[in-house]
Amino acid sequence: MNIFKKQKNILNTDFFYILLIVLISLLLSAPLYTQGFYWSHDGVYHFSRNYSTNSGIISKQIPPLIVSNFCKNYGYSWNIFYPPLGTYISGFFSLFTSILDAMKLTIMLSIALSGISMFKLMKKISKNNNMSFITAIIYITAPYFLSDIYCRMAMGEVIAYMFFPLLFYGLYDIFYDSGKESYFLTIGALGIVLSHNISTLMAVVLSFIFVIFINNEKWKTIAEILRNVPKDSCLKKTLIILRKKKKNKYNIQFIQK
Repeated sequence: MNIFKKQKNILNTDFFYILLIVLISLLLSAPLYTQGFYWSHDGVYHFSRNYSTNSGIISKQIPPLIVSNFCKNYGYSWNIFYPPLGTYISGFFSLFTSILDAMKLTIMLSIALSGISMFKLMKKISKNNNMSFITAIIYITAPYFLSDIYCRMAMGEVIAYMFFPLLFYGLYDIFYDSGKESYFLTIGALGIVLSHNISTLMAVVLSFIFVIFINNEKWKTIAEILRNVPKDSCLKKTLIILRKKKKNKYNIQFIQK
């Protein structure tokens, strides 16, 4: 009987569900288990970015922003016009393997981490492993996500996808929990900003909606959020403080530091 109890306990752990998410992520990565690479809308541009980042690092350009031999040797600044996190991840993998395999590993990592981060978010909200697991699977099998990978190969959006649950994990912790894990707000926000510009705008809008419709009884000072913003960020130069004036009404004050 003790053996069955131990097995039941193991099947109920976060580790077991995360392992299942990783296995399903490997199944979703099946099109990558081939020689070469599949055709996609933006694939050639992201391979170009990977090459330019690696070339910049080799030429001791830190951070690698401009590749000098592009555009008939006029140079092109890929990582100024496009957030660089995806190229840093694939660039790291390309230290140990080819650029093709490095891109495949980056996609596989993004699928797995997207599922795991969504699982952790829903586990914090629902405290239910089964519900969290189902939500995570729905998240990584969403047509939008799979289309971004296998049709568009929009690497910025693919990388940003795994940071959205972390962003809301931090927000939820601040407004509905102890606030001890509010640093996930910083991790999620920075990850999205360094991954994709339009995803950043989406994150701002969704976060604003989350904060606006928060339960008044759960309201906490916005300074807790700003405490997690990096010190050198322009966001900290202007503090937005929401002060309760009347029921369901707030004053917005801008304080320049």
